[in-house]
Formats: sequence, C-alpha cells, structure tokens
Amino acid sequence: MRAWRMGLVVLCGLVAMSASAQFVWDGGAAPDGNWSADNWTGTAPAASFSDDFQFDGTTGLVNTNDLTGGTANSITFNSGAGAFTLEGNAITLGGDIENYSASSQTINLDMVMMGATRTVNTWSNNITLGGVLSGAGGLTKGNTDNDLYLTGDNTFTGPVWIQRDALFVDSINSVSGGSASSSLGAPTTEADGTITFGTGYRGGALRYTGTGETTDRRIKFAGLGGATLAQDGTGHLEFTGDTVNANDWEYRMLLTGSTAGTAEFSGVIGQGTTTSNSVLKQGTGTWTLSGNNTYLGGTEVQAGTLKLDRSGGTLADSGSVTVSGGTLEVVQSDTVGDVTLSSGSITGAGTLTANSVTANNGSGTTTISAELGGSGSFTKSGAGQVSVTTTSDSFSGDIDLQGGTIEVQADNALGTGTLTMADGTTLDALDNTEFDVTNDIDINGDVNFGVGVTRMLTLDGDVDLGSSDRVISYRSGGNGNFTLFFNGEISGSGRMILDSFAGNDYVHLSNTGNSMAGVTLVDGALLLEGGMAENETTLGSGTFIVQSGTLAAQGHQTAQIYNDVLLQGDVKIVSANGDVEIYGDVDLDGGTRTISMFSNAGEEEINGVISNGGLTLAKDGSAPGGRTMSLGGVNTYTGDTVIGADTTLLLTDDAALSFDIDGAGVNNDLSGDGSLSLAGDFIFDLTGASTTSGTVWQIIDAGLLGDTTHEGSFSVVNFNDVNDDGLWNRSANGTVYQYDESGGTLTVIPEPAAIGLMLASGAIFLLRRRLVI
Repeated sequence: MRAWRMGLVVLCGLVAMSASAQFVWDGGAAPDGNWSADNWTGTAPAASFSDDFQFDGTTGLVNTNDLTGGTANSITFNSGAGAFTLEGNAITLGGDIENYSASSQTINLDMVMMGATRTVNTWSNNITLGGVLSGAGGLTKGNTDNDLYLTGDNTFTGPVWIQRDALFVDSINSVSGGSASSSLGAPTTEADGTITFGTGYRGGALRYTGTGETTDRRIKFAGLGGATLAQDGTGHLEFTGDTVNANDWEYRMLLTGSTAGTAEFSGVIGQGTTTSNSVLKQGTGTWTLSGNNTYLGGTEVQAGTLKLDRSGGTLADSGSVTVSGGTLEVVQSDTVGDVTLSSGSITGAGTLTANSVTANNGSGTTTISAELGGSGSFTKSGAGQVSVTTTSDSFSGDIDLQGGTIEVQADNALGTGTLTMADGTTLDALDNTEFDVTNDIDINGDVNFGVGVTRMLTLDGDVDLGSSDRVISYRSGGNGNFTLFFNGEISGSGRMILDSFAGNDYVHLSNTGNSMAGVTLVDGALLLEGGMAENETTLGSGTFIVQSGTLAAQGHQTAQIYNDVLLQGDVKIVSANGDVEIYGDVDLDGGTRTISMFSNAGEEEINGVISNGGLTLAKDGSAPGGRTMSLGGVNTYTGDTVIGADTTLLLTDDAALSFDIDGAGVNNDLSGDGSLSLAGDFIFDLTGASTTSGTVWQIIDAGLLGDTTHEGSFSVVNFNDVNDDGLWNRSANGTVYQYDESGGTLTVIPEPAAIGLMLASGAIFLLRRRLVI
C-alpha cells in the first residue's frame, strides 16, 4: 500500500510538470500581437494556461493577452529582448518576473498574487507594473540593480520588501483607515503593512511621486544598506509608524527628495538591542523629524533641510549631529551630543544644546542662526568662516577659534564663555552693524578683528595677551572708519601691537587698569579715553610705541597719556573740542618726526621730555582754523624744529628747548611758516661752540621771527638779561655769548676789557661773521 501511494505521488508530479509548458515569444504572426496567435516559437498557449513565458527579440513589442483564466508561473524578458509592453486580460502571477534585457519593460496586465510573495528582479533594466496587483500575496523588489515602478491602483494585501535599488510609487496607503487601493496595495495588519528595506549588505529605496499623504506603515531595516525614503512628489508626505530592526545590526535611514514637496517622519526611529541606527539627509528637499527618536548612531545633513520639530526634543540627548551641507533647522529646542558643522548652516527658532559644537569648514561660509545653549564647547577650525547670527545668552561654553573666522551678527552671539583665538584667526562682525561681544578673550597669536565693511565691534570682556607680543590687526573692507572697542582689562606680559589695514580705522581702549607690557601702534588710529589719572594704565605698563597712525581724543574729552612714548614714525593727533595731552617722555628715535594736528577747538600738549631727534609740527590739511602744540617739558632733542603754516608752537613756562652749539654754527634751529610763543627757556650747550668774536648762530629762522613772541617769563638758562632789553649774555669758554630776542640769534661778542683796549689804541675792529644754517 505504501509503495502504491508513493508511485501515485510521483506520477501526479510528472503530470503536473508536463502540464506546465514554456512559451518563448518571437512575434511571428506580426502585426497580430495576440497571445493566441502564432507568435511563439512553438504552439500558442491555450485558455486557462498555467505556463512560463519568455519574451525575446524585437518583433511584436506591444502585445495582448487575449486568453482568459491563465496563470503565468514566471515572466522572463531575455537578454536580447526589446522594450516590451504586455497588455490585455488579467492573469494569475504564480511566480517571479525577471528582466535580463538591456531595455526597460512594461507589464500592464492585472495580476492576482495568491498567498505567496512574488519577486520582481530588474537584472539589466527597469520594470513597470501598470496593471492592478491583487490578492493576498506580497511583492518583493529583488536584490538586483535598477528600479521597479508600480503605477496601478493595487489592492493586494501582503507585505512589501525592497531588497535593493528603488521602488517608485505614487501612493502608499495606511493600515488603519486606509483606502481600497494604492501603489503598495491595501494591507489590513501591521505585519502586512510593514515595508522592509534591504538584504545582506544592500539597502532599498522607496521613492514617492504622489501628491502627499500620511501613512502609518512601519519601516523595517533588513539590510546593512538601510532604508531610503524619497519625497519626489508634491504636497506633504508623512510617516507616523516606527522603525523596526530585523537584526541587531547598525542601520541607516536616508531621507531625500526634491523641493516640490515636503516630508516628515513623526514615528520613532529606534535602536537595535546593542547597535545604533543613524539618519542621513540628502537631496534638495525638506524633511522633518518630529518623533521621540532614540537612535544613537548620529544624524548627518548633507543637502537640503532637516527640521527638528518636537516639544521636548527630537533627537537622543547623546546622539551626534553632523552638518556637511544643507541646513539643520532647530524648530523646537533640542539637546544633542557632539555637533560638527563643515558646510551649510544650523538655523531655527529653537535652542540647540550640545555637548560640543565644531565648525571645521576649510573654505566658504557656514552659518549658525539657531541659539546655542548649555555649557558645551564650541570649536572653529579650518580656514573658512562661520557666521553666528543669534544672541545666545544661555550658552556658557568656551569657544576655541583654531582657524579661519567667526563672524558675529548679533549681540552676545557667542554667549558668556571664554573665547580663545589662535594665531592668524579672525573675529569679525556683520557689515555695517554694531555688535557687542561679552566673552573674555585669550589671544594665543597674531589675530584679526573686522574684515568686512564693519562699522563697530565692541569687546566687553577681559583680554589676555599671554606671554608674547601680539599683533592685533583691525580693518574694514571698505573705506575704513571701523571702530574696535576694548572695554575690558587687557593683561599679559607681551605688548599689544595695533595695526590697521585700511589706515583710518580706530581702536578704543577704555579700561584704566590694563596691565599688558605696553602698546605699539603700527598704523591706524588709537582712540583715547578722556579723564585718565596719572596712576591709570590704559596703555599698559610700558612704553607706548608709535610707528605711524593717529592719536585721537574720544568725543569732546581731554585725553591724557602718562606712558613714555617712542615715536618711530610720523603721527597725527586728532581732537574734537578736547585736548590730547602727553605727560610721558617722548623719544624721537633718532629721526625727524612730523606731528600733524586736526581739531575743532582743542589744543595738543607734550609735557614730558622730548629727546633724540627733530620735530616738525603741522596742521592737518583738512583741519579748520589754526592748531597749537604746547610743549611743557625740559626737552633735550637737538634736531631742527619746523613749525608749519597755521600752526603755533607754545613753549610753556618752566619748559625748555635745547640747542647744541658747535664750532661752525648751530646744529638745530626753529623755522617754518607758523608762529612761535616762548614762555619757557632756551638751553644752549656751548661745550663745542666757537670762540671767534662775531660768530653768529641763527636760532630762530628769519621767516619765523616775525611771528615769534618772547613772553615775559622767557629766559635763557645760565644767561643774564641785565638790562631787561632782550639781550641775554653769558661768559664761557673765555668769551661772551649773547642771545638777541629781536634777531633770534646767538653771537660771540668781545669781553668789555678788550673793547676798552681797542678804543684806547684808536682802532676798533669789529668782526662779525654771520653763519647761516
């Protein structure tokens, strides 16, 4: 009995196998493209067929199934096949569909999938299924290159699996409250409604081309390549279902699409048991994450916009975020792990609180316009620029500017932490704006402030220069007039070297307790705070060195400099209605220095000792009225003094000018087209002076003499004006030297005894030799 039953089974199997024929299309009956015609290499299939079908060649590419009740156990397009379109009566799909042809294929037949899942393999080119897919079976886009398009109003209820490449649909449907049909059928259970992506190391993509909808279908990760969701349609597409991991692997969700529509994932993107999933945003379109996501593998934005929009936070608190292009928009506040910004921007009305923020763009400009919060660090590296556009009062993390530029576009944009600036870095402000930076700043090299056409940047925090001299370059990209304010204490054992690229930009030092080693002005303008006391150290503790540039009084104030000054070049002094007063000693560094003056009503003063060089005083060409320079020190410089037109030199009481008188004439004199008011003293060094009677030294040039006034307090040190007639005499070197106020000359005159002897002998020889210098 057992042997008989086994034979019966084998016999039945042979009968079944013999009943399934293989038909190969050759289009022999063209132009008749019906399946019942002689278009096959053998006989044509009969009605209610249950066979395998192959399509080959390029004849009869558009053909019609005119038979009824048939089952296609498989449909195959061979490698030499053209681009076929199959139309006509419905069939039951009893097996898979394969395309080995280099041409794309279209099947517009309605097909019933009974129970089992059918696989469509797009080996060499795409396949479009345009008929209605029905039945309890599911559909798999196989692990092959190329894409599958579903364009029919499908009603099948089984699951969908996209093993590789893309499945294109214009509708997705929902499990709960769904419609009767969609590109992906009409599932009725959560399991059948789950869309599975990938296999092995491959990933799959669902590309939506519809007009927008909301679906509750879950996304299941099955391949290491992860799942791609593409919104290529219009309207708004939203996924409310959660993700599921098929294995305990690390999976990635790729969100992409165009700008024609928007998309949202409001379900939860979760984790594996021991592994971490991740999200990648590509494409030009906009996606929103609004679920309570728990994945920890990181979020990266490479293009388009990714929005974070959930009250209480969208991402896991420790998940990393990378923006390498496009925009991360923080719609609602979120707490995340480490944030890296290499290109693109971080925007939004919410506050982004991160463990750390790193902007490492090597070129170009990235933007952070979302408010930063928390105490995490902020690092800028690379040669590019990051623009921070929003006030971040709640951000207390330190900022490490390692390379490139940070541009602030709001007050307190960098929060309250310490900003450290490395060599060659720049802190800038938005063009034509005025912003305050409240951070303390540690400067670890030569740095720059202001590179656009910035109007004003105010640094309210303390500045530490460290142990080395630091070059502070400040500039505007336009016509200058950029003002950089240092309001905090400046400290360090190095010097602050100020250099303006435009030449007419300003630096304002207002703190009276600065402790750096000193200030060097290379170029540009130093705006001086008024009302300083002698013990205040706005310019630090050391010598103030000026190589070139401008000293200016703030507004209508009188500004004082108590530091010693080393002039290594020419300088302009600017005051509105106040004065600029220098009380330290001034070293001219062996050269002749020009001091040009511009003021409305102010008077400039140098009350310290001027030494080591010559001095030219001039009115700035654009200044209104005349200018006055008051000298109040016992000056020792012995170079020439030139007083320009519309300029007055006032030598105050108790002040002095020194002259080095040598054997052939005078090494220095007073000349020019201005005016001279002498209330102080002249000091003549007669050590090497000639003793020849009649030798004359012109101390005040004839061109200046007419505008010279010798005040009542004027005197010549160690000389006597016995008759109060402006003739000052001194005996030295065995002769008498006489300074004549009216002529501005110093002359060797004979001793009185010698004059009497000459008169007695009847011969008076008066030799006066005038030396002109």
